[in-house]
Amino acid sequence: MRVHSKKTRSSSVFLTTTTILLFSFCLYSCSDEETDSSYKDVSTIDIIVSDTNKDIEEDTIDIHDSSFDIVSDTSDISGTDITDTIQGDIINEDITSNDVNIADINIIDEGNDTYTDINPDIFEDANTSDTEILDSGTIDTSTNVIQPIINEIMIKPNFSDGELGQYIELYNPNNFGVDIDGYKLKTDSKEYIISSTNCDTVIQPLKYFVIGATTDLSKNSYAKVKCEWKDSFTLTGAQYLELVRSDNQTVEKIMFNNLNVKKGSSLERSGNQFTSSPSLITFLDDTGLYKGDRGSPNRPNYILKIKTEITEGSVEKDRIEKENEVLRYPINLSKGDIIAFFADVDRVNGDLKLFASLLDNNEDFITPLDYVSDITYDYFIYQITEYNGKYYFQIQSDFFYQFAPANIEASYYRADGLRTNKNFVEIKIGDNFQIESYATFSQNKDLKEIRLSNDMLIYKSNDPTIAEVSQDGIITGKNIGSTTVYVTYYYLDSTNITNNIVVNVYSQPTNDTCKDAIDATAGLNIYASTIGAADDYNPEECVFSLFSGPDIVYFVDAEPNSTYEVLVTPYGSFDPMIYVLNDCSNMQCLYGTVLNGAGDPEKLTFKNESFSIRRFYIIIDGEAGDYGSFTLSITKK
Repeated sequence: MRVHSKKTRSSSVFLTTTTILLFSFCLYSCSDEETDSSYKDVSTIDIIVSDTNKDIEEDTIDIHDSSFDIVSDTSDISGTDITDTIQGDIINEDITSNDVNIADINIIDEGNDTYTDINPDIFEDANTSDTEILDSGTIDTSTNVIQPIINEIMIKPNFSDGELGQYIELYNPNNFGVDIDGYKLKTDSKEYIISSTNCDTVIQPLKYFVIGATTDLSKNSYAKVKCEWKDSFTLTGAQYLELVRSDNQTVEKIMFNNLNVKKGSSLERSGNQFTSSPSLITFLDDTGLYKGDRGSPNRPNYILKIKTEITEGSVEKDRIEKENEVLRYPINLSKGDIIAFFADVDRVNGDLKLFASLLDNNEDFITPLDYVSDITYDYFIYQITEYNGKYYFQIQSDFFYQFAPANIEASYYRADGLRTNKNFVEIKIGDNFQIESYATFSQNKDLKEIRLSNDMLIYKSNDPTIAEVSQDGIITGKNIGSTTVYVTYYYLDSTNITNNIVVNVYSQPTNDTCKDAIDATAGLNIYASTIGAADDYNPEECVFSLFSGPDIVYFVDAEPNSTYEVLVTPYGSFDPMIYVLNDCSNMQCLYGTVLNGAGDPEKLTFKNESFSIRRFYIIIDGEAGDYGSFTLSITKK
């Protein structure tokens, strides 16, 4: 046994009789020879006492069994607090590797008979009577080297060429290099020997070592493999993975049966557990493009932090301190929701960009990666089409850019409005029009709109005989007239948002000239349009009119002293004008409308002041070349 005693005495101390008695006591009660009941060991116990500083500040007692004949170590150190009687300091006990079948343990007696194994260990501690025994790895007591550990495993690559994307990452926790020449990777059916004839087998201090199927980055999802197993090894179908030293001692054995192995995601170590990589980022190739599968080969594993659930409109303030941190916010959403997610970044220093995305309740990504940075007002919008329930909004740093700590404000908003690409549509009989619908956000005017998919919309025509609409959002003109198409965006919680589209259907005008004018003597109340008509007449003599556009013609044979009123009510922004002619050949203008605004109704009244029936031509035209649809009312007063 090796006993370390650290003292704080400032004055010189000389070994006395008391000290010799302490050594004698240790010889009796600390020796493993005393408790070896299965074999009486008569060999000499060597005790070396040295005061390296000549001041008794640090005494070293090296006790070892020179016969190496211990069959079973059943040391009773668990029942006794062993203290330095000179100063009452803690004594470190170490059961040496000379004992057979006892794993290396470093037991610290803190005065309360509690022992902690501070060295990584996959074996059970020999001392089972004490509490707080923690295993975290294996140490070679002959060299004081902590064995490399399995840090990451890619079993089911997604983007790679078959199994060529499989890899295993080891980590060296020592401050010096460790050579793993002769180590083995074993599964229940395969074995691969790591050999210096194939690659450099030294793992540098505190560094990673990736072993995989191929070193070809284009075939292995851009994981930089140092040592390749080619066709001699595979993880496919394996029940476990075992790392074995060159002396056939097991370093670590990972069972796969209870692990959540996801396609396209590696298994990353977190303490003594392996979980699917929470990273948004895939491997980075030499061009700076993100490709491949989710994981962190040759980099620290990601630290997942589940944060407070976000409610709509609230802002959760957090901070990213490390480049491998992942912040994940639970959110309850409903199918049909249109959500705008924000990740407002305030960097402390340096060049910083973050990744953000939305995950489902299986922690699979359902949105593409989106950059957020501290330079622009960043957010992304997504329509929930999967299910009602819990989702996760995730933010993490992008290792390609220089990392800097950053303050994060995460929030989201639901869409609460609907806009269509047109609220007024004019189409010819037989023609079609495609509706485009966009969700809007009244709570945040800076948000962009998002186009809605048709499976989240309901379309309905008020009069399908004039215009019908399909569930793909296509309007088709059927007959001359005007109707309304309703577009409704619905949530599953029965909240509906509706937008209306006025649809006018026209045909090629048949009353384009005075020769083809339509008789309106008895009065009319019809839907009409100048769309498709020619610009035949220009009312230059009508002092209240400007230059014209396409026009159509009606006529009345007015009786003496009869009065007619003409009212044109335009649709949309059509800017009509009305004028009355007595003779279309010489364009003598009798009456004309004043200049009203676009979309405003135009009204004109004229009277036959002669003593005989007289024909008047009523021209419906457009101001400044305009054309459009309207309702026309011609009434005899």
